[in-house]
Amino acid sequence: LLLLPLLLAIVMAELSEGAFDAKSVALLGVLAACGTALRLPGGVAGFEPLFFMLIPAGRVLGKGFGFVLGALTLFASALLTGGVGPWLPFQMLAASWVGLGAGLLPPARGRREIALLAVYAALAALAIRAGLQEGGPGVEPLEVRIGIATGEVVAAASAEDDDDLR
Repeated sequence: LLLLPLLLAIVMAELSEGAFDAKSVALLGVLAACGTALRLPGGVAGFEPLFFMLIPAGRVLGKGFGFVLGALTLFASALLTGGVGPWLPFQMLAASWVGLGAGLLPPARGRREIALLAVYAALAALAIRAGLQEGGPGVEPLEVRIGIATGEVVAAASAEDDDDLR
């Protein structure tokens, strides 16, 4: 929730500078809704169709637009799918940086621009996977062990617990 005031400040700064107008804000809402719809099926085998929209939008509409679009799309999709958790701010920042980076790419035209966007998308995907795979910076991965306990194991464990209590 701390990112939402930051996003609002960015939108207000872009509006005051003249980089955003009412049409840009409306387009931001429509693209955020489209990105949310693209996230609904979930990523299949690590493929996330959201970035097919986010990278060109950041490239064409600018770095501030790409930053806000990435965060807003992830926030809206998390609210819609119930995916709000401690990982959400990290995902929002990662998507924001992807949109921002697409807007910061050097000018290019034709096949060179397509190659530039393809290389950027591949590098961004690797960076997101490396950054978010373990749950975010400073977060240790949880080791979950699931198994079936038979009656004997449970009885033996409870007998040991009784000895510890004495």
